This record gives sequence, C-alpha cells and structure tokens, in this order.
Amino acid sequence: MVMIKRYRKPFTSTIWALLSLSLVFFSQLSIAATASVSSNKLAKSEVFQLKIVANENLDADDIDFSVLEDDFFTGKPRFGFYTNITNGKKTVKSEWTLALAPLRSGILTIPSFQVGKQKTQPISITVTVDPSAKTEQDLVDVQVKLEKSELYPGELNTLTTRLIIKADSRQIQSANIVPPALQGTDSGAINMEPIGEQKQYQAVIDGMEVIVVDQDYKITATQSGKFVINGPSLKGAILDSNRRSGNSRVIPINTKPETLVLSVLNRPDDFQGNWLPSSNLTLKQKWLDESGSEITANPANLVTGSPITRQIELTVKGVATEQLPNLKVDYPESVRVYEDSPQIKQQGDTATLTLNQVLIARNAGEIPLPEVAISWWNTSDKKQDHSVIPGLMLQVSQSENSPQAVVAPAPVNESPEAKVVTKTETIKDAGYWPYIAGLFALLWVITLALLIKARNTKQANNDVSFLAENSDSLHALVEAIKSRDGFKTNALLNKWLSENPELSGALTDDIKAEIALMHQSLFDDKQTNWSEKRVLKLLINASKQRGQKNSASSLASL
Repeated sequence: MVMIKRYRKPFTSTIWALLSLSLVFFSQLSIAATASVSSNKLAKSEVFQLKIVANENLDADDIDFSVLEDDFFTGKPRFGFYTNITNGKKTVKSEWTLALAPLRSGILTIPSFQVGKQKTQPISITVTVDPSAKTEQDLVDVQVKLEKSELYPGELNTLTTRLIIKADSRQIQSANIVPPALQGTDSGAINMEPIGEQKQYQAVIDGMEVIVVDQDYKITATQSGKFVINGPSLKGAILDSNRRSGNSRVIPINTKPETLVLSVLNRPDDFQGNWLPSSNLTLKQKWLDESGSEITANPANLVTGSPITRQIELTVKGVATEQLPNLKVDYPESVRVYEDSPQIKQQGDTATLTLNQVLIARNAGEIPLPEVAISWWNTSDKKQDHSVIPGLMLQVSQSENSPQAVVAPAPVNESPEAKVVTKTETIKDAGYWPYIAGLFALLWVITLALLIKARNTKQANNDVSFLAENSDSLHALVEAIKSRDGFKTNALLNKWLSENPELSGALTDDIKAEIALMHQSLFDDKQTNWSEKRVLKLLINASKQRGQKNSASSLASL
C-alpha cells in the first residue's frame, strides 16, 4: 500500500498536464484562419474562387486584396459574418469570397493574408495557356480617323472615333474609355473638344451583334508644327463563358491607342486681312422691298420713308462660329441703317452667319449702297481669295404723302385809292345785363366742350375696344403703331393685308400712305410730328368693311 501511494500522485499530474495541452491546442485551432481555392490548375484568364475563413468577429475591410492585382484580375469581394449556437455553445465565423482570373501563365502564388490574429498559408496556382481562348483583339476594335492630316492655324478639323465591343453589355466589367489626347507637354498647341454627346447603340456587324460607341472631336491648332495624337483606348474586362465546359474566363482589356500625325502649316506672311482659312466660302445676299418681294432692278426705285431689307448670308466650311468675321458695312449718311443681331449657327464643320439690315432713305436722289467684300485663305488652292457681293443704286423720289411746308398766303396789294374808313359810335352804359349774358354764354361753351370731349373719349374707347377684339394680327399691328416700332409695323402690316385681300385698293393705299408718314416722322431729320389717330381710324374702317363683306357673304349663302 505504501508503494502504491508513492507513484499515484505523479501519474495524476501527468494526465492533467496532457489535458491542458490538448485544450490549448484545440482552442488555437478554433481561431485559426484558412485560405482555399476552387481550383489550383487552370488556364490563363479562367475564373476561380478564393475563400478565406476566420473563426473571429471581423470586418469586411480587415483584409487588403490589392496585393493580388499584379497577377490576377480581381472581382469585388463578398463578405459574410455568421453566428451559430449549438448545445449552448456559441461559435462565430467571418468569411470572404473573391473571384480571380490569372493575367499570365506560369506558377502564380496567392500570398499569405493577415486575418485578425492569424495568418493564412500561401497557395500556389499552375496556369497554362489555352490556344483556343479569345483575346483582346477578338473582342474589341477601335477605329480612329482624322478628316485632314494637315491644316492651317485656326482651321477646323474633325477626329472621328468608333469603339466596337463584340460582347453582351452584361459581360463588360469596369469599362472605362480613355479619350484621345495630344502627346507631349505642349498641349495648348492643339485644342480638342468633343462634338455633342457620346452615342452608344447596338448594331450587327458581319452577322454578329455588337456594341458601338461613337464620339467625334473638334480639333483646332493655335500654332504650326507636327503633332502626334493618341486615339482613344478602352480599359476594363470582359467575362467570357464557355457553354461546353461551363468555365468562365475574364479577359482583361487594355487597348493600345492608335497614333495619328497632324501637320499644322505656317500661316502665309503675305496674307492681308482677317485670317479666315477655309476650303469653301460662299457670300450671298438678297434685297427685299417693304412688301417682302425681292428687288432685282438696279437702280431700284423707291420713295423716301420706304424701307428696304438687305439679307446677307456668309457660309464658311472648316471654321468654328467664333472665327466668323464681323460684317460691318459703311453706308452713306443719306441712309438710316437698322440691323438685328447676327444669327450664327454651326452645323458639322460649317459655320453660317445671317445678317438682316433695314435701310431707309432720308433724302431724295441717287444713293449708292456699297458692296461687301471678304478676304480669306483658300486652303484647297493654298492662296488668298476674295468674295464680293455687289452694292445697289437707289433712285429715291419724294413721297407724295410727305407733309409739305405750309406756305403763307401772299399779301393782297391794296390800290392807292383804298382808304380805311373809321366809324365811331358812342355806347351808353347798359348796366349788369351784358355781364350776366356773358356768364351764361361762357357756361354754355364749357358744357358743350365737355360733352364733345366725353363723346370723343367714348368713341376712342369704343375704337380701342373694337381693335382689341379683332384678330391677333390686327391687335399686334395696332400695338406696334402705338409704340412707334417702324420695322415691326411693316412686317405686321404686310401680314394683316395678306390675311385680308378683300379690302378695297383705295383704303389699302391710304393705310400704306399713313405708315409711310409714320416712317418719315421717325427717320426724317426734321422729326415731323405725326399722330396715329388717322391710321387707327383707317384700320377701324377696314375692319368694319371686312365685317360687312363677311356678313353679306353669309347672307348670300343662306
């Protein structure tokens, strides 16, 4: 019994020591992090899964996967945190899943990751090349074209780009189009701006449904020399699935931009005038009378106060609207000139300027209107060119409706025998009756004047109401007359007369004569006083005449 007691205590201590070591070992295993892959032998660009699991409560950002980007195309990591309670025992798990695709062949290594308090073991991947696999060239085509390979400073050039992607839009991953750019540091020598919005659409090319992205760019040069332009490029990836094997491949896309050489020629030293380079420039004009009809005769006959319109149109190919010249015409002082703001538009590589000028002769006689000339550089023939539109000779006569000077009557010559006979009468005092009679007469005159004024005011109000209730064009014409807007009055009068061809010729002539008097009062140096009362009265008569004819026509139809 003594011997047994001696050896029992050391044996018990050993058992407890082993149990303690095993608990420590299993507790360390419970918090270990593991990394695994769905396949470690695969082809280049083939997609596989990397899974990392840790038995700890961690966050999604606790692992940095950027170390894989040199050898693998990486997708977006998916993270999950799970809690499990079994028989009252709680366990936690943090899990990361990441899609990868090798970028090159050979032996690639997924490195060890620090996950919480633990590290994963590195994993070796064997990557081979599949000769039947699609390449970047099979899936993406970039087309670039310069309209002209040489141009002059200030001349407009167009860069056309087209990107063709031979894949479904759902297969494109993280696509980014890099726009064209100028090589070198002197980027200010070439200005490059997109024209409109980028156009993306689906099309069928060679029997294959593809995605097409079109974008044009406007190019102008500020200095001469030779420049290299890098075309656009596409960066991203395309997911290609093999229906037979069921495997998927991620094909990285990073197209190499095509380079284009642009030569900018020197501006000629002997060029005179405003620099305007173009392959085609047209300058044309129209002369219109007050009714809108084109004037073809030269000289043109008109009367003072009657306006004519000069429409000038300049069309220049190969320039932007900012380069269009300012068309300034020096007219003689005998003509008043009123012009609208130029209308400028850009259509493709062609800029157009339209200018309307209203000219009114102030005096009678011959008035020469000048020509308009533009100097420009013909880029096709590489020489200076000139475009000219001729002027017009006006034969102006005095308007018959112009107010004439009032000539005082000549004094009557009295005969020598004519004498003034003066008769003197003596009036006796009549008392207060003359004053009372004069007071009643004055009151009667005042009352009569107020009645006349009230009647005129009522009539004027009725006239205004009558015109306001008429057609929109007549109402607008009346407003233009009241505001003394000569140009607007002409346009609205022509429109209203065209809407009412049934008016008598005499009444129409009277209205035109009054409008001519209005123009003369506006543009004549003498600033003749003119009132719109007569022309408004004529318009009222015209409206009533039209109403009577319409009523008669209606009765006749009944």
